Amino acid sequence: MRIREVEERVGITKKNIRFYEEQGLLKPDREAGNGYREYSQDDVDTLMRIKLLRSLNVPISEIRRVQSGSLTLSDCMKRHRVSLEREKENLDRVCDMTDMLEGAGCTFDALEVGEYFDAMAEMEKKGTRFMDVRKNDQIKRRRSALWSSAVMILFMAAMMGLMIWGYIREPIPVVLFAIMMIIPLAIIIGVAVSLKERIEEIKGGEEDAVSKY
Repeated sequence: MRIREVEERVGITKKNIRFYEEQGLLKPDREAGNGYREYSQDDVDTLMRIKLLRSLNVPISEIRRVQSGSLTLSDCMKRHRVSLEREKENLDRVCDMTDMLEGAGCTFDALEVGEYFDAMAEMEKKGTRFMDVRKNDQIKRRRSALWSSAVMILFMAAMMGLMIWGYIREPIPVVLFAIMMIIPLAIIIGVAVSLKERIEEIKGGEEDAVSKY
């Protein structure tokens, strides 16, 4: 079946299906000749299982381990329960801060933030997190994509520099030199375009898929 039909059956977007493929959780067959993806009922069942676990906010890395058999579903749920309990404790402490702000009874313009930041600092020392974990994860993935792309671009640029240096020392036909220069230049452009698409994908993530399930 085509991806549009899979979207309708599972109830998740095409972008999320592609995301799970990139993460190695789904490996549909390819049609001979045109290379189009051909999804089976097993793929649909796999996506439904992924959808269930993601709805419970189970991390992709844990789902991958359960799928590969290196972690049982039961152990995964136990680990996730511990994680959720920690998150709940953290949220309870954050709620304490909201109660403090509610009890202050002041307007936004009259809010003196110093004492609250001090209180938050003390709470953070005890393990409370006042941050967007998903945004922090996006920053890490974006940094990784930037570094890997930068290495490739610099490598290709160095190759172009060496070819120019070689051409100056021992000239070769201009057409051949131009062709040799076009190859690394094309790679640099391709890497730059892929990086742009990857950054946009990271920003979108799973399109906050859990909230749409």
